[in-house]
Amino acid sequence: MAVGAFLVVDDGLERTDAVVVLSGDGARRRLDTALTLVQRGLADRVIVLTGTPPDFYDEAQAVRRYALRRGVPPDQVAVVGEAHSTLDDALVAARMMRHRGWTSATVVTAPYHTRRARWVFRRTWGPLGLVARVHPAPEPGFNPDRWWTEDRSTEFVVLEYVKLAVYALQLMR
Repeated sequence: MAVGAFLVVDDGLERTDAVVVLSGDGARRRLDTALTLVQRGLADRVIVLTGTPPDFYDEAQAVRRYALRRGVPPDQVAVVGEAHSTLDDALVAARMMRHRGWTSATVVTAPYHTRRARWVFRRTWGPLGLVARVHPAPEPGFNPDRWWTEDRSTEFVVLEYVKLAVYALQLMR
């Protein structure tokens, strides 16, 4: 069934100004993917978006230490704790990109989230002259080809289609 596979898009890998890691990355698979892209020379910096307020937990410090252990200098990693949705992710990242004069980024997220992320980023970034390319991070709990046979995959697919519908209503106004 193409229902699960439809959600997964990958724009391929090209050099961009930055890699943007979307919020919701508890297992750090997205961050690992982003750091690997920097190490491969496909970007010079990483923007990590989180929804964790700094007064609750110093996510920025933890991410910088983690990046350093992975061989990426902390000054190449920016962490912003203002994002609570994909639309927030796009708006916050756009503000940071424009402030620094960057024009292109590879957006890293879970595979089932890539289609919606690409849609939201391109819709919000395009008018600003920013280019977003999307690349999925590995997600062991998601099987796009047999999503209906595994509880986690079923959850991901159903929830993502609901979110696509909600975003369609919000962004098409």
